[in-house]
Amino acid sequence: MVKKRKRILNASLAALLFATGIFVPWGTKAEGATVNDIVNVTIGHSIMGSYYLDDDYVDYTIHMRDGTDYSMKDNVMTKATNTATIKKMIYGERQSAATAPYYLGSDGYIYTNVATPVKLSNMKFVDAVAISSQSKYVYAKRAYFGLAENGTLWAWGQGASGELGIGTKQDMTVPAEVVDPVSGDPITGVKKLYNLAAPTALFVTDTKAYIVGNNALNLTPQTLARPAQITNIPAFTSATNFDLGFFKGAYSNYDDVGNEWVSGYRATVITEFTEKRYFKINGTYYTLSSLTAKDPMWPAYKKEEFVPVELNTGATATFVASAFDLSKVQKWFKHDYYWQANKTPQAPMDSNTGYTLLNNGALSYWGASMTDSNPYASTITFNTTPTTIAATGVVKVVGSNASKTIWYLKSDGNVYAFGGNIGNAAGVVGTIGLTPQRIRGDLNQVADVVDIINGLGVTWALKADGSIIRWSTASNFTPVSTANSDKFAGLLSVDNGTSAAEVFGITTTGKLYSFRSAAYVAGVSNIYPTGFVPSVVLNLPMLTQTQDKFNNTIAVVDFGADPGITIKEYSLDAGVTWNRYTAPVLITQSGSVTFQARSGDGTNYSPILSENIINTPIVVPVGYPKIVVTGNVLTIDTGSIPSDTTKVKINIDGTIIDYKGAVTLTEGTHSVTVTVLNKTTDEQLTEIIDSVTVVPAPTATPTPTVAPTPTIAPTAIPTPTVAPTATPVPTVTPTATPVPTVAPTTTPVPTLDPSWGSPLGSEDINFTVLSGGFSSQFNGLLLDTVTISTTNQYQVINSVTNSVIEDSRGTGVGWNYTLKVTDFISNPVVDNSLGTNDLVVKMPSTALSVDVSNSTTLAGQDGNLSLNGNYVFNAEPVVLARAEDFHGMGQYQIPMSYMLRVPDKVEVVSAGNGSTYQAGAKTGLRVGTYRSQFTFTLASGI
Repeated sequence: MVKKRKRILNASLAALLFATGIFVPWGTKAEGATVNDIVNVTIGHSIMGSYYLDDDYVDYTIHMRDGTDYSMKDNVMTKATNTATIKKMIYGERQSAATAPYYLGSDGYIYTNVATPVKLSNMKFVDAVAISSQSKYVYAKRAYFGLAENGTLWAWGQGASGELGIGTKQDMTVPAEVVDPVSGDPITGVKKLYNLAAPTALFVTDTKAYIVGNNALNLTPQTLARPAQITNIPAFTSATNFDLGFFKGAYSNYDDVGNEWVSGYRATVITEFTEKRYFKINGTYYTLSSLTAKDPMWPAYKKEEFVPVELNTGATATFVASAFDLSKVQKWFKHDYYWQANKTPQAPMDSNTGYTLLNNGALSYWGASMTDSNPYASTITFNTTPTTIAATGVVKVVGSNASKTIWYLKSDGNVYAFGGNIGNAAGVVGTIGLTPQRIRGDLNQVADVVDIINGLGVTWALKADGSIIRWSTASNFTPVSTANSDKFAGLLSVDNGTSAAEVFGITTTGKLYSFRSAAYVAGVSNIYPTGFVPSVVLNLPMLTQTQDKFNNTIAVVDFGADPGITIKEYSLDAGVTWNRYTAPVLITQSGSVTFQARSGDGTNYSPILSENIINTPIVVPVGYPKIVVTGNVLTIDTGSIPSDTTKVKINIDGTIIDYKGAVTLTEGTHSVTVTVLNKTTDEQLTEIIDSVTVVPAPTATPTPTVAPTPTIAPTAIPTPTVAPTATPVPTVTPTATPVPTVAPTTTPVPTLDPSWGSPLGSEDINFTVLSGGFSSQFNGLLLDTVTISTTNQYQVINSVTNSVIEDSRGTGVGWNYTLKVTDFISNPVVDNSLGTNDLVVKMPSTALSVDVSNSTTLAGQDGNLSLNGNYVFNAEPVVLARAEDFHGMGQYQIPMSYMLRVPDKVEVVSAGNGSTYQAGAKTGLRVGTYRSQFTFTLASGI
């Protein structure tokens, strides 16, 4: 429910929303959004506009984020066409034929006439207010004050009674300077300007506060025609530490003025309802009368005195400190007075005043008793101690003066009410008091509510699905219907101090719907609640395909720029698995691939993009390409690398050619680089660098003469035809050579050094193991010492070699030729955790493989003695060639191609004290020198 509720609606706007501290549960989320939402509402008409005020209309301006202003006057909405948008309505006058409204433009000038702006003067102002003069015909008696950019205060309008404070009692059609009350010179250093009440203004410097206009607080600015300083206000040293506000954000004096017939006489009833101001000075809140006592009553009522009780001219200002954050307090209910024609003024009929404090979800109430049988009794009980109504979860409070009822909305979407419930207006029957009751509706339809307002004698509840329910009694819960059955995005109430003088619904299509007239307000479009983010329109994502150098498809998805998108996903298995899309997707699998993508906002998903991608990557198999040297002929084995999409270049000793076939090499050592390229883009796919050696063909060894006796015994042990260039000192004693079946005098035991098998280095070497007429010779670049200079992946190091094996013993017992390789252990490398060079890592011997080709007979019996195939080394010796009994007698060359595929991970062998690396753990490939022990064994008779 909560998730759905947040999607439909984001805010409601009451007049002076921020000043009153009303908490909106879904917060403000319009920053950066493209929607044109309401910034704030400024009230123009806030004082009694005529002698007989027979309606509740309020004049105000709705300010939109794009700078558009809608001005409501006489219940007619006008879109401002002036180039300077309206910053603040100074007043709105019902008697529109008599005068046009003044307003402060965003450019700092005072204008009149919204439709066709007329500038008052070339003076620039930062703030302005209007007050009413002391007359029963107040609509024609206005005084205006403007705070200039330079800190001077200016006044114009009605001033014949001295209310302008310009030092003389006269009307002004253009602004005149307000004077200092002592020197009579123009006052300077004014920082802030407020309405203290309908007929009185207040302004402050960095150290002082003054009133101007009607006499109040036992001060006489009107009588003196000069401002009067409030001397008993708490001291302050900066205007930034001074603020003035009103409960419910309204300073209107009267809720209603109308005619009633009382005992045969026409009576004018005036209702004083919520006007109570608070000050915040140096961080402390003050009021002019106690919040824990009934409001004071007027001792007598005079029709022409439109001064609130707190500011009565006979009362000296008394600043009462409050323990509450008064920006979170609201005042409810009202005082009623009536005056009968031709009779004496009557006493107040009611002092039913209550307060609510909404603080971090907790709601408290104090004030007038909710259980007194007569809500209009002047002796009504006043509870001075706050009662907790709801301890948690309250997000908004509204009330009705007429029914003495308060409703509140909780974060779970439920609505509750407490109070007098006059006329069963709460939505339930009977007395409620301070024990709140859930308001359910006759069909349990008051649920999943996201906002409430009260006005026009009705409570309105906006639900998460965009519908609105209204009620005024316990039996008339009805939905609000529009001509187009529009859904609603928010509620708007413009408060003139009553419950709500104007109430509207704002549709999801950006229209303003008047609950008073049950119709759309003409001329208003693209208007949304404060902080509203419209439902995200999740469009079909768009796909762009590119390729990497291996012809793998790269899927690039454009999900759109809607700020509501919070989820971006793709799938390669027809939607079974959805993966987060954070970057373009590399597709490496071959063949037909179904690529899908979608976006989401936490609740909804977009249509799914589905695209069939034919992926034909270039696959370079492990171990390829290979350099193969047979004699003096070099060929390149590309394995299954596709020839239609790749090409091969070979660099031999600095000469680069396109490889088309076998290349004949001269004797000696050659540097060979083989590069495989993408045929279309010329990007390098892989490269091997090797050194190959072409040696002279060995001299043929004569076949030994064998006596025709049952015991085979050679007549001579010939000298090997290939002389060794070096005899390495082995480090490991090879496997013992079994005693041949011939007489020991004819086949001597091999004389192998015990240290045979030590690292051979990475230089070109030639060595021969001798055992009479039984020997092996290895030629080429061995990989027992490897230098890694880069941590790039896919490094391959090749070595094309051969071994020459000679068996001229004449015994015919056969032989095995094996190689055992240990793990590649590094020299100490950098330990990042310690900043030292004592980390030792290793690559497994399985990183090395050998490809054995057919042997070549140099002398003796023909036959292939190689064990052809590709072998990966591990802890066990690998047999490279073998001669069975009565075979392998002669001289043979075994071609071999070694390949080291450098892994991207290595294993920790050891580390220094305190290192974060642990033996046996894996870590990334390290640059350095790695060594392995290669043990060749030529064993007889196996």
